[in-house]
Amino acid sequence: MFSELKRIVENFEELISGPFDNFWFFLDKKSLLFIEQIILKIIYYYILIQILSFLISLIDLIFTDKYVWLPINTILHIYTTILKIVPLLGQSLDKKSQALKHYFLNVTKPFLENYKKTTISKYWLFLIEKSIKNPESHIKLVITGDLYDKEDNFNPQTSMVFSNHRSIFDYVVLQSIFCDINNNSTNINFSCWGKILDIPNIRLFKEIFTKNENFRVDVENICNKKNIQNNTILFFPEVNVMTYNVKILQDKLNFQNDNPVCKETLYPRYNTFLSLCHFYEQTNKESQKQINLKQENTQSKQKFFYNSTLTYYKPELVSKNEDLHHYLAHQNNFCQQNISLLQNYKNLVNFKWNSKKTSNDQNLKHKDCKYQMLQVSPSLLECFFPINRNEKQPLIIRVHIEKLPLNLLLDKSDKQLELFLEKKFAAKDDIINQFESNLKIKKHKK
Repeated sequence: MFSELKRIVENFEELISGPFDNFWFFLDKKSLLFIEQIILKIIYYYILIQILSFLISLIDLIFTDKYVWLPINTILHIYTTILKIVPLLGQSLDKKSQALKHYFLNVTKPFLENYKKTTISKYWLFLIEKSIKNPESHIKLVITGDLYDKEDNFNPQTSMVFSNHRSIFDYVVLQSIFCDINNNSTNINFSCWGKILDIPNIRLFKEIFTKNENFRVDVENICNKKNIQNNTILFFPEVNVMTYNVKILQDKLNFQNDNPVCKETLYPRYNTFLSLCHFYEQTNKESQKQINLKQENTQSKQKFFYNSTLTYYKPELVSKNEDLHHYLAHQNNFCQQNISLLQNYKNLVNFKWNSKKTSNDQNLKHKDCKYQMLQVSPSLLECFFPINRNEKQPLIIRVHIEKLPLNLLLDKSDKQLELFLEKKFAAKDDIINQFESNLKIKKHKK
């Protein structure tokens, strides 16, 4: 019991709050109020979205045949049957009940669905403005690859996005890239731990501790979500965030099972990926039939999917004198075991070193120190507030996007699809290493 509780607390520190003993006791009142505002706003949006979802489900429960097996539907069916056979008054009441049903299904339900969609967009916009677009957070987002091309700009209704998983903040980063929140466009649905979610919520963290990593999302579940909202689906084949302890454990298991061991990623799980591929193969066949009948189908417009590679970096100042060795980034086991020196990349990172010099620093010459970058797995809170980044050092988020034709996933056997995903994750090592070998840090004086 105690060991299980300890594991939950450690995971909470790694994924959500950051280490309690490192910075929480040193935050001033303004910082604590900022953090409180974020938490309360997230709770507000979460509760509102849950209420709207409940009301939509309640309308479906009462006025549609979606839950025909429930007793309430049997009662309503008997009630309407009796009304029809009662002379005069029965027919009048039956017409009113049909008008009420029409109002709830064609007016109230669409209004609630649109309000829910708008609320979800506001939720993501709030998170993006408080983190990526907030100057006080000191986040620099670097995007490379095929997100935009000359012939066909990114379509918010792209089929799916899969990515490696470095932080809970990945949800916010990819939402900001793949959806135009300001125009209230279609949002991303997240497929994780056997569920498809509109937003990361309390259930997500419950699933982390209770579900098997190989839990599969049913094709029927995907169909329902796509038919209702036609959203992009994002999923993380690794399932877990790649922390130091998780990486060591999974590498050991992969070695025992003769699976490939990647340096920069965890070994991917196939089940959800296979379900998505089968879903798009099914919808592609249906779309082709409708095209032959000259009927419009939004699914037929989805010709691409995206492979994303995420990494996070924090600057570090290193002195030859160990007494003057200043770490400017979060120090934990994962960081210490994954130090990557980044050199020779032009015009990507503008790094400002504005720290106040102490008496020891006065004697520190520029030739005696150098800059390097730590590849890190930041907690969610660290991405909203520059805690434990001395003198507000930047958090650099690099996202590489690979645009691929959806046809690569159609009419393939499960074995071929598994091999495809395995190769894509193995290639992420080269993508990350190439970026790190071509990065240069610029030092600017105030």
